[in-house]
Amino acid sequence: METDFLADKAGFIRRGILYGRAAPGDDGDMRAALRETPMESWISTSMEREPSFFGPDGKPGKSVPMTARTAELPHELAGLYGCSSMRIHINGAAAAACYLEGLRLRKKFRGRVDILKGGFESIPLLAPEVKEASMVFTSVASDNRPARRILEAGVRGMPRYSLLGELETFAIGTGAARNYGLLEAASSVDARELAEFHNSSRIRVQLSPVLDESWLRGESAVGQPIRNFLVHRENGRIKACVMVWDQRHHRQVVVRGYRQPIAFTRPAYNLWALASGRPVLPPAGSRLEQVFLAFIALDESVDDAEFLVSLIKEALVRAKSMRACVALFGISPKSVHRRALKHKLNPWVYRTRIEAVELAACRKPPEIEGVMQPEIALL
Repeated sequence: METDFLADKAGFIRRGILYGRAAPGDDGDMRAALRETPMESWISTSMEREPSFFGPDGKPGKSVPMTARTAELPHELAGLYGCSSMRIHINGAAAAACYLEGLRLRKKFRGRVDILKGGFESIPLLAPEVKEASMVFTSVASDNRPARRILEAGVRGMPRYSLLGELETFAIGTGAARNYGLLEAASSVDARELAEFHNSSRIRVQLSPVLDESWLRGESAVGQPIRNFLVHRENGRIKACVMVWDQRHHRQVVVRGYRQPIAFTRPAYNLWALASGRPVLPPAGSRLEQVFLAFIALDESVDDAEFLVSLIKEALVRAKSMRACVALFGISPKSVHRRALKHKLNPWVYRTRIEAVELAACRKPPEIEGVMQPEIALL
């Protein structure tokens, strides 16, 4: 049994820790680790993968989950991490990138910087595609100071983290849904036009995703992603788009607790939120019923805050039909529409730092400037 387990790992050992690609036999331990390592903020949440860590997620690109286990029996799981390949826009051109995701150290192993060093060392060996990527990047919650102290400290043997910019996640209650007659459902015949429209509209937005026609049609994904897109047309041409993407079948956000005084005032807040169409705060231990408003793009002819607010509110109609209470989308603090969106949509706001990661044997990331807005539904 031990020999089979080690063969399945196909990795290497450093200081008593075995690093390898995750395999089906890791499933239960990995899901447990996610439940046990919540992300701490004003709301404590665990990012979970039920019923299986390895269930299809429908995302474009390739994801390589990895584990760190003790080399000696019983091969206890110390941590997990992963690498997802994707195509994004960098400095006005499409480029290959890798996103480092899901870094977790179980409580017993926290403080073991040597495990982190070994994990980063293992990534180019276990996911060789990072060597060809134009950029390797990740995200860290802005108020997750313990993680930032370790990752951003420049410790010898750790990769260099450099801040690319902040990203804000807006969470909007579906009670704000309104139907203005702006949007219609896309179909497979729209795949080429939709991909071309999105990419030409977002090409100058740093780290924005490159949409692929084959992915939209479902040739490399579960189902047909284009069925979740809504488009706005003028004179028969697409002028705006948004995807209402429900990922709850594969990954869930579970509330683990709230900081004071929010925990005490939550019942009163929820009464007010229900009356005003804002998102309610579910009790600890329950799942946040959320969807993403992804791949939002506007033609310059309709690129104004009022239209964008209306588009988002109408997309919430679809989200509400999916029995979601909250819809999420990301926005750069440098966006010209950020202030108007925050004022008119009254969202919860969650801030994240987007960081370039300089792994050994990988390319040095290019210098970028301007509006930076990766797609949070892919992170």
